[in-house]
Amino acid sequence: MKDKKMPRQIASEKLLAVYAELAPSKRDLLQETLLRHAFLSNGEAYIEWADGNECYRGASCIGLMEDVSLDAAHAWFVWAAEISTESSSVGIVREIVLEFVGELVSFRFLERFQSQATGQVGLEAPHFRLSDPSRPVLLRGTHVLRKSSIKPLV
Repeated sequence: MKDKKMPRQIASEKLLAVYAELAPSKRDLLQETLLRHAFLSNGEAYIEWADGNECYRGASCIGLMEDVSLDAAHAWFVWAAEISTESSSVGIVREIVLEFVGELVSFRFLERFQSQATGQVGLEAPHFRLSDPSRPVLLRGTHVLRKSSIKPLV
C-alpha cells in the first residue's frame, strides 16, 4: 500500500522544485525570506490564514514576485497556506520553516558536493533523476523528494 502524501509535503516538493531552478542569488533571497519569517516575525504570514494577516502574506508574496520569481511566490503561497492549516503557534511555524530551510541547505550542499565530484552541476548532476526536466528528484540519504510520476533510483 502506497502512503498518501500530505498536502504540505506536496507543496514542499513543489517549492523545492522551483528552488532547484533558481540562480544562486535568487535561492539566497528565498532562504532569507524564510529565515526572516522564522526569526523576525510572529508567524503572521502563516497563522490565521483566513483573516487578519493578509497584509503579511501579501507583502511576502509581492516581495518574492519582485525579488525572486513569480513561480517562487506562487509555490511559497501554496506552501504557506498548507502550513496555516496545521499551525496555530509561532513555535510550530518556526519549526516547520526551519525544517524546510534545512532541506534547501541540504539541497545546495549535495548539489555542490556532486558537482565537485563529477564536474556536473544543477539538474544534470547524478543526484537527480529526471523523467521530466521540470521535475527534479533530490536524493538525500534514504530520503527521496520526488514527484509521484517519477520512480526512485534503484
